[in-house]
Amino acid sequence: MSIPPPQSIRILIVDDHGIVRAGLRMLLESQLGITVVGEAATCAEALSLATRVQPDVIVLDLDLGGENAVESMSALLHATPEARILVLTGVRDPEAHRQAIRQGAMGLVLKEKAAETLLQAIAKVRAGEVWLEPTMIARVLGELTRHRHPHRPLPKPPRSPRSRSASARSSPLSVRDSGTSTSLYACILVRPPSAIISPPSLPS
Repeated sequence: MSIPPPQSIRILIVDDHGIVRAGLRMLLESQLGITVVGEAATCAEALSLATRVQPDVIVLDLDLGGENAVESMSALLHATPEARILVLTGVRDPEAHRQAIRQGAMGLVLKEKAAETLLQAIAKVRAGEVWLEPTMIARVLGELTRHRHPHRPLPKPPRSPRSRSASARSSPLSVRDSGTSTSLYACILVRPPSAIISPPSLPS
C-alpha cells in the first residue's frame, strides 16, 4: 500500500514591502512541502485574506508601513483558529518582541538570520512548537517568574559566545545558525534560493 505524501504547509506572507514579499514567496515555494497561499501588505488585507484562505502559518512583519501588526494578532488568531503566527521582522525592539509573544506569536525570526532558520522555524511552529532565541526565552520566563515573585530580578542573558552556544545546545527552543549560512536579506533580495536551501523537515 502506497503512503500518501505529507500535506504542504500553507503560508500567508504579511509584509508591507513588495520586493520582500516576492523574495519570500520565491524562497518558500522553492521548498518541497511549502505552499504560499497569499500575500498581504496591511493588517486589513491580512485579516481578510487569512479569513478566506485559512493558512497553517502566518509569516508576519511587525512594522507594516506604520501599522503595528501586534495589534492585529488577536483578530488574526480569532479568524484562523488553526493557524500559527511566526514573526519575521527587522524590528529589534525587545519590548515589541515580548508584546508579539504575549499576543500569541509562536515564534520570532529576525530578517538578518539565515534563510535555513526561517524554514526550520516554519516547520517547528507548524508542529505546535515555540521558536525563540535563548535570550528571549530567558526574558519571557523571567517575566512569568516576576509576576509570581515581584522582587526577584530578571535572569541575565548569556554573556559570552561560548555560554550562548552552550545555551543553544541545551535548549529545544533555541535558534542556531552556522557561520556560513546565507542571510534572509541575501536570499530574499539577491540570490535565487534553490541553490542554497535544503527542504525543511515536515511535521509527522
